[in-house]
Amino acid sequence: MAYERVNWENLPSTKTPINQTNLNKMENGIDQAGAEIFVGTEEPTTVGKVWFRKGKNLFDKNNKQISNNAGYYQMNGTTQYNANYTYLKLSYKIGEKLTYSGCNSASGTNVIIFNFYQNENFLSQKMFTVTSGTITIPDNCDNFTFSFPILDKDTIQIEQGSKATSYEAYIEPKIYVRNSNGVYEEFIKKSEEVYSTKETKIGTWIDGKPLYRKVIESTTFTTDFYPVSSNIRQFINQYGYVQRKDYKNIWQPIPSRTGNAMSISFLASNPDSGVQIDWGSSWKSDHANFFNKIVLIVEYTKTMD
Repeated sequence: MAYERVNWENLPSTKTPINQTNLNKMENGIDQAGAEIFVGTEEPTTVGKVWFRKGKNLFDKNNKQISNNAGYYQMNGTTQYNANYTYLKLSYKIGEKLTYSGCNSASGTNVIIFNFYQNENFLSQKMFTVTSGTITIPDNCDNFTFSFPILDKDTIQIEQGSKATSYEAYIEPKIYVRNSNGVYEEFIKKSEEVYSTKETKIGTWIDGKPLYRKVIESTTFTTDFYPVSSNIRQFINQYGYVQRKDYKNIWQPIPSRTGNAMSISFLASNPDSGVQIDWGSSWKSDHANFFNKIVLIVEYTKTMD
């Protein structure tokens, strides 16, 4: 139920008295507002119209910077070579304390280095020789680099506060909104369409079940099924393209047809096997001379939801 405002009036009006009724009404409204948003790693079961999914670990070991910067570290604002090191650029609030842990290789020779910057201008440095430690983001700092031994990337944690806690894998922050069917959908711009070779939740089907999408790219051309995913309940939509080899830069849609011998379409969809393509007779036994790649986009629901 929506909160009804008191619409306070100044004295000498007596229409909005500061009494038990109005004060309790205000406190209840505050409680309701707090219950609308849930912050945590696991999906809420009883509260929260909005779920802000986030974890405590700010260190993403799969960040591409880690591989791109491999063999280098930052010292006093300069990039230097060391085959055993890499570094990651981060940002956080000025004055906040952050604690790193899990740097098991740290020692007198293997150091942990934080370099603090304002834009690209070096401000200061903090260096550690222990497995865990705490930094405070200095004034004027809007970004910093964290240099560490590559061997430790699977155990490192950076978290808010001054205490190191048990390791938790990085969780990409995302916002979910609970729809009328009680299902949490990821909140994204309506103009954005998500296409990935990984199974991605993109919305809700008419029965209230989550709707998934997956892109399949292959250079194998077969009359057999292309596997999609496990536990598929119902196929909702499927379309695709083939990249032609005989005509440069031409992508032919699926389905399409130029006579019976040069047609291509979806033949069957099997929850256990995937999707199957029907090739025209001219292409069925000679895919290699006609095509470079096939791309299939499949949308479906799953039995586990």
